[in-house]
Amino acid sequence: MKLSPRLQTIIDLVEQDYQHIWDTCCDHGLLGQALLADTSKESQSSKETDNRPVIHFVDVVPELMTQLETRLSDEANEFKKYWQIHCQSAAQLNLLEFPKECRHLIIIAGVGGDLMIEIIQGLLNSIRETKHSECLGNITFLLCPVYHHYRVRTFLAEQGLGLETETLVEDKGRIYEIFRVSFSATHPLSSTGDQMWDFSEPTHRRYLEQTIKHYRQVVRRHPEAQQIIEAYLSIAPSSINL
Repeated sequence: MKLSPRLQTIIDLVEQDYQHIWDTCCDHGLLGQALLADTSKESQSSKETDNRPVIHFVDVVPELMTQLETRLSDEANEFKKYWQIHCQSAAQLNLLEFPKECRHLIIIAGVGGDLMIEIIQGLLNSIRETKHSECLGNITFLLCPVYHHYRVRTFLAEQGLGLETETLVEDKGRIYEIFRVSFSATHPLSSTGDQMWDFSEPTHRRYLEQTIKHYRQVVRRHPEAQQIIEAYLSIAPSSINL
């Protein structure tokens, strides 16, 4: 399956020791299908097929999920025990129905930062309200927001999530931040990113320039953006003309 650079980078950041992988806001389910194909290949060369993760496809659009279920039934029916369809809001996933030792990877990509925060807040609230906070240590998020990266990162840090890995990728002229975070990670999550930057790369320099330019354009309407501008300026090398 041919994937875009953005989707392939997300796939590359998926580790292998999860029992459940959730492709949320999955649209046509390309991410989940690629993961299902990868684990199918691995199972053919390994006797430990029962260790494969279950791939969950989650979206609120009934038509899309019906089409996806039909396609998977045709193309991956022999692996039916390793995939499930959920037509519901990702913010309402019930992770507590699984054994508490199960490790979950929740992938959220292709949505704006505000919706991403809403989804994650809903998930965390449902777990904390049932007094099962010990389950949080087995949840990892792999995220690629379309907008409001600073806001998303700040929110995640406030919730107690730490950084596992982060990177930048360019896809069709647009540059994306992709980062994996968890409650078990010990590296602090920076609102501006600290591990993903390589200012010897033109793409990284251009992305920083674009980000600061954006916040300078909105600062009159949103004075709080000045703090964000200063945060990005603090990581900029002197060789970039800002």
